[in-house]
Amino acid sequence: MKKTWKRILAVAAVLALALCVLSSCGDNTQAKIDEAVKKAQDAADVVKAELEGKVADLTKQLEEAPKAEDIAAQVSAAVEDAKAAVIAEKDEALKAAQEAADAAKTELEGKVADLTKQLEEAPKAENIAAQVNAAVEDAKAAAATEMDEALKAASDAADAVKAELEGKLKDAEDAAAAAAKAADDAKAELEGQVASLTKELEEAKEAATKGADEAAKQLQEAADAAKTELEGKLKEAEDAAAATRTELEGKLKEAEDAAAAAAEAAAKEKEELQAKIDELTKQLEEATKPAEEAPAAEEAPAEEPAAEEAPAAEEPAAEEAPAEEPAAEETAVMSHDEYIAAELESPVCVETYVQACQGWWEDKITVYAQSPDGAYFIYNMACSEEDSAKLVPGAKIRVKGYKAEWSGEVEIIDATFEVLEGDTFVAEAKDVTDKIGTDELINSQNEKVLFKGLTVAAQDDGAAFNYKDAVGQTDDLYVRFTKDDAVLNFCVEFYLCGKDTDVYKAVEGLQVGDVVDVEGFLYWYNDANVHMTAVTKAE
Repeated sequence: MKKTWKRILAVAAVLALALCVLSSCGDNTQAKIDEAVKKAQDAADVVKAELEGKVADLTKQLEEAPKAEDIAAQVSAAVEDAKAAVIAEKDEALKAAQEAADAAKTELEGKVADLTKQLEEAPKAENIAAQVNAAVEDAKAAAATEMDEALKAASDAADAVKAELEGKLKDAEDAAAAAAKAADDAKAELEGQVASLTKELEEAKEAATKGADEAAKQLQEAADAAKTELEGKLKEAEDAAAATRTELEGKLKEAEDAAAAAAEAAAKEKEELQAKIDELTKQLEEATKPAEEAPAAEEAPAEEPAAEEAPAAEEPAAEEAPAEEPAAEETAVMSHDEYIAAELESPVCVETYVQACQGWWEDKITVYAQSPDGAYFIYNMACSEEDSAKLVPGAKIRVKGYKAEWSGEVEIIDATFEVLEGDTFVAEAKDVTDKIGTDELINSQNEKVLFKGLTVAAQDDGAAFNYKDAVGQTDDLYVRFTKDDAVLNFCVEFYLCGKDTDVYKAVEGLQVGDVVDVEGFLYWYNDANVHMTAVTKAE
């Protein structure tokens, strides 16, 4: 009982502690409230389980105790066995006496037969008959006597056994009565203990339930208070958020208006700049006419002031941008080595094969091209939408333009092209994995290449990749790889491989630590920056 009440006090202490915690932490969540209730219920369950275990043990002891009816049955069985044994002994004694009498009778009958025979043979039959009759009578009397004595001895033996068994039966009945009384006393004692423990259990259950209900009520009241407080704070937060949203919407409207105004101003400025460019282009064409046309120019004095009015700052620009087509036309078709050796900003002419194109836009297209002796990146080449359909992988083209460089990428700009009839060529990706971290890698610039066993490294924010347009997710994908301590920054160029391509989806599925093989064109942006066309898990 002491242990039981100690446990109940412990439960109460736990409930009190839970209430203290709740009262000191007004911002506690419903989860903490539920946890306190659960702890109180668990403590009550422990007390309940221990008391139920004791009741089960005592019930088992009561069931295993000897029962009076079992003992009485055992005694009755012993008495019946004893009675059967006495009857069996008596029957055996009577049987033995009967057998002795029968033997004596048989013997006497034999003797009578012998004497009768002698009597028949003897001359004095009457004397012999008298003797025989006397002998027979004597034998009968002797046999009767022996039989009576045997029967008396058997009866005396049976009476003795019966008396002995009746004594044992009395002792067994007394022992059975004592055992039955002891069993009844034990049963009564165990039933009393069970009743007492059951009462304690019910009291403990009632106390625990009452305590748990009280604690639950108090906790629920505290939870309701906390919920009310949180709802108030949530309302305040929602009001503040609504106010902030209204303010931000106002600022966004202002920003949109400012952007529209800026766009309008930029468009106007673009028109003005285009007009100036057209004017300067016209002046440049007049200034670069052949010498034989000079007299005609002199005869047109109205044109002279226009040429003189060209700003001095524009003259070097005119020198740096010679007329494109005449210069390109005068340039012979180059090998890749001759192209590499050519000076920057010089006119170039190459014959090569289309490998891939970025999307056509406003009569311009960017082409990845490669020949057996090397590759080219042709940026914003002049092209009608109709002609763009001819630039399929393998198509042979002649390209005229100017050699340029931007952040390490050597390219052809201001280009024009024509499609050539004849052979086709589609390059196989060249494995340059062993060139990572060496000065030899740039020698494969713009070629279709393969890197094996690259490990996806985390971006600065921990992601496996980033979008160029982090809001709309409609632009290039940036991926960082590592290989033999080297760090490589590659990308999926959106206008080459859009959102619906396999490589775009594959990169969106990458995880940091994945090991992959990468194919693409070896573009350069201050370092190797492959425009990826395929990403597969490494074997």
